[in-house]
Amino acid sequence: MINRKKVRIGRRGFVKTLGSASVALGLGPLTVAGYNRASAHTKRSPEEVESGSNLSSRIGPEWLDPDYRIIDQLPPDRANGYFMAPSLVKMPSGTLVAAASWGTHYPDGEKGLQMLFFYRSTDNGATWEKVSRLPYDSCEPHLYVHEGRLYLIITPQHSNHKLERSYFPRDDKWGMWTCASDDEGATWTPVRRVIEGDAGYPRHAAGGQVAKLEHNGKLYLTVSHRFQKLAAASCDLEQGILNPDAWRISEMVELPNPPELFYKPRDYGSRLIVFEGNVVKVAGRLLVHARAIINRGATANMGAIFEIFDKGDSEAPRLEFLHFYPIPGGQMKYYILYDEPSQLYWMASTPATNSMFLKEDGPWEEADRRYQERRGMMLWYSVDSLNWIPAGWIAFAQGWNQSFHYPVMVIDGNDIVLVSRTARHSGNRHDVDLITFHHIREFRNLAMNLTPIP
Repeated sequence: MINRKKVRIGRRGFVKTLGSASVALGLGPLTVAGYNRASAHTKRSPEEVESGSNLSSRIGPEWLDPDYRIIDQLPPDRANGYFMAPSLVKMPSGTLVAAASWGTHYPDGEKGLQMLFFYRSTDNGATWEKVSRLPYDSCEPHLYVHEGRLYLIITPQHSNHKLERSYFPRDDKWGMWTCASDDEGATWTPVRRVIEGDAGYPRHAAGGQVAKLEHNGKLYLTVSHRFQKLAAASCDLEQGILNPDAWRISEMVELPNPPELFYKPRDYGSRLIVFEGNVVKVAGRLLVHARAIINRGATANMGAIFEIFDKGDSEAPRLEFLHFYPIPGGQMKYYILYDEPSQLYWMASTPATNSMFLKEDGPWEEADRRYQERRGMMLWYSVDSLNWIPAGWIAFAQGWNQSFHYPVMVIDGNDIVLVSRTARHSGNRHDVDLITFHHIREFRNLAMNLTPIP
């Protein structure tokens, strides 16, 4: 029987912890997520914001992880590059292994990914050690553990066309590549292509790591064509993740483009972008919940739902688009896990606050409208993976060009642990300077019992 009581920490202890975390990380905005309704329009000095003073009198959310850790950070200098999306797994030994892609800005003004970094923690995420690096210009790493062995699944950076800046052969076959580690990420086997394209199509891109699924002896995950179409890939695990003969991939599926989805008063562009599809099993069906960028993110909180059909033989799986569905934070990458003890789906996502900029006064006038808003992550739960109930804020940054986004979650006993792509001083909420680790304790106690009574 699951204890459904809401876990709370004392307001005084919460304020003390939140204030110290804000100062330590330089994210003063974390201290102003709530506000004092009696003085909501009172302007506070930067010193008050940074120090977290006067928090005890304000009404606001309870943070699920007020004291998180930094896995790696870069100096706030473009010459030191930037991080892209992270990855996270837990090994059978209990060791946590994380990965992140790193890119740089070139003298000719271009930027591109160059390296994958790997990190380990043997104390539940309290401290991290960088253990290896690989010279792969991959968009983002996907870590996966099968039968105790650690695997890496990657795709080449689709926008990189210069041979001197790429590890991968530019032979117009692109594809998906894999390698393995037998020492928890310290060393890796040579990378091997297991899926290839044909005459330059598709240019496979994985995007950030999203949920993969084992079902009937197969591993299922999704890839896209330059983030414009989606496909489902499967691997016969008995044949081996490093074996190209074990892999199959569906046809690429394009989203419909109904005009009703688009906001007319402004020209945000009519192209639909779909990628980063979570594979989940719901009532025996294999569904894909994918990120949908509509109006360049102006139409926020919308996901694209697909279904995978697989006959279980040597044929490739078939992917079919079902419908659009409102997913909080669906305009950004979100991550879905199923938890058997609670029989609930859990999701971390990045909701928007003013995606169409209908509110334009004050600070909103100066807000950089490139990319989508990425300031905070929330935790949600659901009985069907479609309808989501808020569990609480994981992290939030007040600065418009700061961010917590691209979460990857792992269930660790009674807790959820996750990594985030986080911007503090990079000046760019997309090209970030931090990879952070977050620990949500006793997460099942955050959910109400949603089972109806006859």
